[in-house]
Amino acid sequence: MGGHINKRELSKNNTRKHILQVTEQLIKENGLLKVSTKDISNAANVAQGSIFLHFKTKKILFFNIFSKKIDVVEKQLHQKCSLQIKPEDFLRNFLDVFIEHEGLLSRMVKDYAYMQTDLKTKIDNLENEIKNILFDYLRKHNINNHSIVNSFIVIDAFYAQIKEYLKEKTVYSEQNEFLKQKLGRLNKLSKILFGF
Repeated sequence: MGGHINKRELSKNNTRKHILQVTEQLIKENGLLKVSTKDISNAANVAQGSIFLHFKTKKILFFNIFSKKIDVVEKQLHQKCSLQIKPEDFLRNFLDVFIEHEGLLSRMVKDYAYMQTDLKTKIDNLENEIKNILFDYLRKHNINNHSIVNSFIVIDAFYAQIKEYLKEKTVYSEQNEFLKQKLGRLNKLSKILFGF
């Protein structure tokens, strides 16, 4: 009897994971406003009722997807962008995190206006954390000799350019790493702004 419950639980978890994966892909390809529960149901090959059983509302489902991605991005940035590494490694690792997750990060930038307040807050917090990571690195290594205010100005300029490139992304396949195509420009900008 116990084994049967575990199988059912496993099946439930697999269905939940499948819905999350399919929905994430649909959001990347179409944007938040163009993804309905009917689209998710068709693409995931599950009943719409199953979606609501697992997530109650579409907003909760979307929050779940973006929230998990934000947590992963933040964790990876902290792991890969330590204060001890060399500037060129720091920048490469920093940009690698964005390249790895650019599909959903692009949607965060493009669809921000349509997101619920709690999700906007989480995205704003991620943006602040990203800027703090850059700021701490610049201050620790005294790289650009800017004042605190000027440091934040150059960080804002650099991050604004990354966001601009994320907005320009139009193809959302696994092979299309748009930011990789912009690495030369981002490296140049980094030299101008940060001195590395």
